[in-house]
Amino acid sequence: RNALFATLLSHGTAGEKALLKVTSCTTSLEEFLDAQLRWDLLWKLYVRDERFKDAAAVLAAMAEKDVSGNHAPPTTAHADVRLSDRVGYLCAAIENARKAAEYGDVQSAKLASELQDRLDVMRVQLKAISELKASLRFSAVASVSGRVVAESEVARSREAAALELEQKLYSLSELLNTFAVPHQLFETQLAILGCANHRDDALVRRIWLQVLDSAVEARANESERDGGGAARIVALISRLSSEFASVPHAFPLEFVVECAERISYMRRTADAQGWRELGYSAIAEAFLRGGVPLG
Repeated sequence: RNALFATLLSHGTAGEKALLKVTSCTTSLEEFLDAQLRWDLLWKLYVRDERFKDAAAVLAAMAEKDVSGNHAPPTTAHADVRLSDRVGYLCAAIENARKAAEYGDVQSAKLASELQDRLDVMRVQLKAISELKASLRFSAVASVSGRVVAESEVARSREAAALELEQKLYSLSELLNTFAVPHQLFETQLAILGCANHRDDALVRRIWLQVLDSAVEARANESERDGGGAARIVALISRLSSEFASVPHAFPLEFVVECAERISYMRRTADAQGWRELGYSAIAEAFLRGGVPLG
């Protein structure tokens, strides 16, 4: 049987599909796929047989395996798995755990909740990668871990950090202290506080000031070239409102509105090119687009 399974497996996608149609010796097939580290097919076999809890367990293991050395998650190509792939595996694991719970498996309901918590942390890690890559477009001089360094060194440091985040899973504490604070990832800092359900009003207000002020500074030179400063800040406010409005302790609405109005007043008073359109109506529209209507 193993010889037959191996032959089918060697025929690529078509062979894999044929393998998953085998029903006469399911136990042998399960053992074969596990021995071959083909968990990407094993979980599908479990789903086929409505063993949703087992499928969830395999998918969770695929999502959280260490990609370094010889411990890469088993996939068709045995290639390094990107963080976005891990998120996909974990989403599928949660879906299968919930299906198992619908069949009355109490443990699966608990598993789904635990996996959701892990997924929330993974998404914060994804945000850190996104913010690191976005930051590479701005700031000729920046501070990293308290040192003022040249743009090229900042870029190298942030590129290396983004690569590290793709290769390994980190806890919220590690994301904060190893990446978000040293690399001034202010949006990620807010996401960490939100995910951890940590309430610190003074800290959150300070971070929001940094988010908005750094956004204005980073876009100032671009605005002088193309006159799009107001539009960029409106887009930023809209995006962040949509992302954080459901987390009140990370989204002090009145304070954020005050900050936006201050930026509007200062930039328009300076008569800076590209900022004249950043009036109250534009700010109100930005919050509205983010699902936060102002009274």
